[in-house]
Amino acid sequence: MPHLSPLNWFSIAIFFYMCVYTIFSLIWWHQPILIQPMKGDKSKETLWNW
Repeated sequence: MPHLSPLNWFSIAIFFYMCVYTIFSLIWWHQPILIQPMKGDKSKETLWNW
């Protein structure tokens, strides 16, 4: 297995974070009932209060 430099590890971490964030966002918007809206987020609060 080739040695990875710290920069490569950082890039992999960013890529992994973006993938998780994207999946979480899709779940959030497709299933809004299952996830409580964050306090201070007016758009989700408005949708939630309908």
